[in-house]
Amino acid sequence: MRYGAVRFRCPKRGHDVFVALSCKCRGCPNCDAKRSAVITGQALERLLAFVPCRQRVLVVPKRLRYFLSQNPALEGELSRIFADEINHFLCQNTTGTPAQLHFIKRFGGVLNLHIHIHALVSDGVFSLKMNVLGRSELVFTPVPCPTDRQLAAIVTAVRKRFIRRVRRACGLSQEAADNLLSWKNSGFSIHEEVLIKDLDREGLERLLGYCSRPALSQKRLVYSEKANAVLYRTEPKAGKSEMLVMTPVEFLRRWTLLMPPPKAMPVPYQELCSSNGQQEPGPLLRRPRAQVTAAAATGSEGGKRGGPDRPAGKNR
Repeated sequence: MRYGAVRFRCPKRGHDVFVALSCKCRGCPNCDAKRSAVITGQALERLLAFVPCRQRVLVVPKRLRYFLSQNPALEGELSRIFADEINHFLCQNTTGTPAQLHFIKRFGGVLNLHIHIHALVSDGVFSLKMNVLGRSELVFTPVPCPTDRQLAAIVTAVRKRFIRRVRRACGLSQEAADNLLSWKNSGFSIHEEVLIKDLDREGLERLLGYCSRPALSQKRLVYSEKANAVLYRTEPKAGKSEMLVMTPVEFLRRWTLLMPPPKAMPVPYQELCSSNGQQEPGPLLRRPRAQVTAAAATGSEGGKRGGPDRPAGKNR
């Protein structure tokens, strides 16, 4: 009971039953909400230093979401490809390693299957340098936000590598792969307008909570016993939300599709945040404040400021 419990009471006989909330099942809203709080706390205390962080959201076309749903290993492959291209861009003109925390999301705003990636990336790179005392210290070097042409190059690289990976892993025909590569509007996109300043820990906490939120919100869910229907209020879009009316079977079908596959890792740790990225001496990002350059003290240029209650960047 240390994680909480819910009380069920029979109004006729007056019997009480307490059910623990720590079921740890896939798709459980209560367990997912607690898991989100734990991930947020650990990222703030042990992983993400006091440097500017930018959210980058990768969206793939609907035709490829089927393969991502059928082959869960492709989700990790897509995350690694995305991390490699971000790392390649950030390290073009400087040496170092960025901090990347990826969140693989399987749902859209209307309880639909929409597999995409939220990546929380440091707006620069970390490197070890010797100070005047001959000791190694962590230095953060900011990197400017990519231009439209550079962002298009990142999208193109991710698109080509991932389609090639799907062709090898899922048996996608060469004709279908060429057709996907010939689309003028490829369906791949990267949104990166949300920027968190180095000292805005409250904004960073809100952004982490948004990226790691569960697929289903119990506050928006209502069951009508008389109509035998499930009502669900969707996420607000342009200040408005709609009400979904479903039968219980249809609701369970939608909910089941949004559950992560068994033994899947919905939060891949990339680059400096991963265990392989930790350099000596010690885990660098666990320090309360990284040594930053004078340019990083004012934050990075470009992008939105602060941490909005609901950051943009997730397309349906």
